[in-house]
Amino acid sequence: MTHLPDKSSSTEPQEPLALAMQDAKYMVKTSDSPRGFYPVLAAAVASIVTFMPVIGYPAGLLLLLLALPLGLWMWFATRARSKPRTILRFSGSYTGLSLLGLLFLQLLNFWDVASWWQIALKWLVTFLGLVWFFSRMQRVYQQDRLRDAREEHL
Repeated sequence: MTHLPDKSSSTEPQEPLALAMQDAKYMVKTSDSPRGFYPVLAAAVASIVTFMPVIGYPAGLLLLLLALPLGLWMWFATRARSKPRTILRFSGSYTGLSLLGLLFLQLLNFWDVASWWQIALKWLVTFLGLVWFFSRMQRVYQQDRLRDAREEHL
């Protein structure tokens, strides 16, 4: 009598790979910055970019104090977490998005505002643009980390 393997106890080779990929995605998700950090950062940067030319640069430097609570939030949120592995190779899309974001901020400096509704519109455009850039850059960063984790480096 031949013994046939029990189908319920056999494991498919795809199962461990799927579990490893699921664990890698969870690791990337939990080692990122806290949820809601990037929209708040975008609001702070939009406020600095929009209001600094309006209220003057010496008084506008006080707006840079907005970075202090953001830095403390990030420090407290990530101090107990393990440090994410350094990515050995960034993709060109991450670099391109960061350069486009800098160009976007630089082009906003040419937008002179004269009334309150133009200030509100500039702040809204800056905020939405930065949220878009931050979300795309975060997605590319996570994909780079997952791709880097799958590759073997000698």
